[in-house]
Amino acid sequence: MFALILKSVAEDEFVQGKHKKCYECILKAVEEFTIAIELLNEGKNTKQVTRTNIENKIKGGYFGYFALLTSNYDVIFEFTGPESSIDQMLSGKMSSRDVHDSVNEMEWAISLQDSEKFENALAKRIKEIRKFDLDYYICADFISMALVKEAKKRGMRFYSEYIKVDLNGVSIM
Repeated sequence: MFALILKSVAEDEFVQGKHKKCYECILKAVEEFTIAIELLNEGKNTKQVTRTNIENKIKGGYFGYFALLTSNYDVIFEFTGPESSIDQMLSGKMSSRDVHDSVNEMEWAISLQDSEKFENALAKRIKEIRKFDLDYYICADFISMALVKEAKKRGMRFYSEYIKVDLNGVSIM
């Protein structure tokens, strides 16, 4: 799927400090994943492996964070499964029992407008990422970037030196 290739290119551009190019790749990945979902929904005669791949990406919700990062709220619900944590966060229907990892903790803190909980969850996320094996090293944590941007958009105030990124001329920190 071309959207996955664009995700990899976005990471490479980010590491090289080419933040505008990174943002453009993320935007393009959102566009490409939208097309894939549209074709799937139109009932095109799609190979089962392709259909399953797209459905699994929807269930995983990763492209929902890309849509959130680019403020493309129109497609977030198409990019995530029903009852996804992103959907719950945006609708304010998330509860503490939905929280099972640092990403969910950040989403929950956003839904509560709790800056301190958000800061703690972000720090926890970064500690988790630092423990990853080098083979699975994440060079750009687009999930955290999207959630930091959303928290800032909602006026949450927190001190954080963890993520400083300027994508497309718009600081998300």
